[in-house]
Amino acid sequence: TNKRWTLEFGSGDPMNNTVTVHPNPRTKYFTKDKKVVVDNGMRDRMAHVLGMTNYSLLLRNCEHIANYIAYGRWMSMQTVGQGRISSVLIDYVTDPAHRALRNTLPK
Repeated sequence: TNKRWTLEFGSGDPMNNTVTVHPNPRTKYFTKDKKVVVDNGMRDRMAHVLGMTNYSLLLRNCEHIANYIAYGRWMSMQTVGQGRISSVLIDYVTDPAHRALRNTLPK
């Protein structure tokens, strides 16, 4: 957020989550001090994820979306190797085809 616009991930329903952009101010923030220049590519990527549904900790989490918008790569370090999400959830994803979807941009 830039403290004017807020990106919110999830709707509370784990089977049908969303990404919402709104101007509602927040009083508490978790911030990472990293500046990026917003260019047309970033705007295009923001438009691409706007309204996406089916939030998933393993396949489509907020780190995926933030990295995609800022850098153009669909990647979450939490979902690979010994990342926290991977180490907790990967044993539940038994189908190799589903495991292969980690860090793959959804269509």
